[in-house]
Parts: sequence; C-alpha cells; structure tokens
Amino acid sequence: MKGKSHRTRSHAAYSNLKRISVSGAWFEGYQVTANLFVFYEPRHYEETIVNLLIGDERAALIDTGCGIGNLREALGEFTDKPVIVVNTHTHPDHLGSDHQFDESQSPPAS
Repeated sequence: MKGKSHRTRSHAAYSNLKRISVSGAWFEGYQVTANLFVFYEPRHYEETIVNLLIGDERAALIDTGCGIGNLREALGEFTDKPVIVVNTHTHPDHLGSDHQFDESQSPPAS
C-alpha cells in the first residue's frame, strides 16, 4: 500500500469490528465474535496484537504483547475464567506480559 503508513493499514483491519471500551490508555479493544476479542497496542511502534478466546471453562490468550500495559487487568473486564497463555513464538513483543499470568504454553526459544 504505497503512501499509507503501517498504522493506517492496522486501523483499516479493525474498521468492521465492534470497538470495546478497555480501561487504561494502553490498549484498544475489539470484539470479533461473542467469545473472541482482539487487544491492540497502538502506542507501541510494533503495534502488537493479542487475542483472547473465551471457552466454557477457560480462556486462551494468544500472545501477550510488549508488556507495557496491564493486560491482566484489561482482560479481567471481559472474563473471570482462568486464562492460559499460548505464545506463538518467543519474540519480546509476543511474550512481554507473560509474567502477569499463572499458566503459559510457550514454544522453545527461537
């Protein structure tokens, strides 16, 4: 997309999703389906994205972002179920908030 910034493209990806209110100023939240949420870090240069999938008994968090905002608190607004973290890989922008959660399934260091 010549002439468009990464940020413009990122925001365009969410234009059809329902924006949800998230406390604090670090995250933007979007609802994809009744049990799937996206949390976006627009103020970080990598504009990281994490996904929360809420199941019947537990919730799965795919990656945890950069570790700057309080992700645990933000998620607590949407589920009171235990959250298991699943990291896609071991780059810092994908596991930065892992320390905020009790249970994590991460791949071997790359």
